[in-house]
Amino acid sequence: MAPVNVPQTLERLVWTAVAAAGGGLIGGPLLGVEVWQAAGVAALASVVNYVTLVARKRLSILPDPGDGLPGLEVDP
Repeated sequence: MAPVNVPQTLERLVWTAVAAAGGGLIGGPLLGVEVWQAAGVAALASVVNYVTLVARKRLSILPDPGDGLPGLEVDP
């Protein structure tokens, strides 16, 4: 697996948050909530989503727990 490119990862995180906050700025007035609160919640949600995507990618390299330990047979 390639090493993590931290600057690129941070840039993607920032732009994801900006895009979500923009959606909050547009959707906030339609829903009747404080615009900046809606933008903040949307940006925070995008950050949580991004962390979930990174975690999924990082965890995908681990072996399947059902495979057992290397060298030991697993009962079918």
